[in-house]
Amino acid sequence: MPESLIFWEWRDFVLNLLKRGEKSSMNFEFIAGLLLTGIAGGFLAGLLGIGGGIVMMPVLRFLYHLSPPLAVGVNITAVIFTTGFGSLRHFQMKQVDRFILYYIIPAGLAGDVAGSFLFTRFCGHKIFLDLAMGIIFSLVAARMIYEGVRNNKELINYERLKVSNLAMVKLSSGFVAGLIPGLLGIGAGAILVPILVYILKRPIKIAIGTSLACFFTFAIISSLFKLCQGVVNFPMALIMGIGAAAGSYFGASLTRSINPRTLKTLFGIIFFYVALKYILISFGISI
Repeated sequence: MPESLIFWEWRDFVLNLLKRGEKSSMNFEFIAGLLLTGIAGGFLAGLLGIGGGIVMMPVLRFLYHLSPPLAVGVNITAVIFTTGFGSLRHFQMKQVDRFILYYIIPAGLAGDVAGSFLFTRFCGHKIFLDLAMGIIFSLVAARMIYEGVRNNKELINYERLKVSNLAMVKLSSGFVAGLIPGLLGIGAGAILVPILVYILKRPIKIAIGTSLACFFTFAIISSLFKLCQGVVNFPMALIMGIGAAAGSYFGASLTRSINPRTLKTLFGIIFFYVALKYILISFGISI
């Protein structure tokens, strides 16, 4: 987006905040809704390692009625705050595997660039973006329900998967984990966290922290691409990001004291509904 357009967008946003009367009240509700959405997304990102974008994206799409490309741009920009503060907290609690980052982040950045170029090609095809989002939400929901109903010991001591070339697993999973935010503006925790736990044998809390740290770098690159492509409403992203930063830091702080299994099951069911909504709307059916 040209710098002049960004300036005028910010100017209009600030002027609207300064206006009084009924419109000011509507603006307050609008801002409060974005803040609360950011807080909820950030909290779940820090606590469950699902990525705050997976919570904020359907709100932007179905409550604020943003077009799929604009929802992608706003969401991935706000996610920078979520993943940044959440991963910082996990670093402080020594819940990030830095050695794995050396493999996943470079491969993920390559995937991020590839996904961003694919987004440029498909951003005019709103049906494709909604359908792809529905598929991702289905995977996230399935993973959350599975982890919610299974015993934590079974998840961490899962020994049936034997992989000989772990370096290739790290590189390929990193590429896919970067491709998804570049294309759809949401994280790939549904893919990355299970790989870290089941194949690379990392404890779930280390997997969550490592996933957030990876996604932070991917979100920065992806949001820069979306900004250049003109699909970022910066004021909306900033408001959500502020809420997400607070929520993610608090959520990450509670990972040691809260058993998230019940929350995972509940939100897994909710996300199945969101997945169905995305898939049906791509065919022109609203629920």
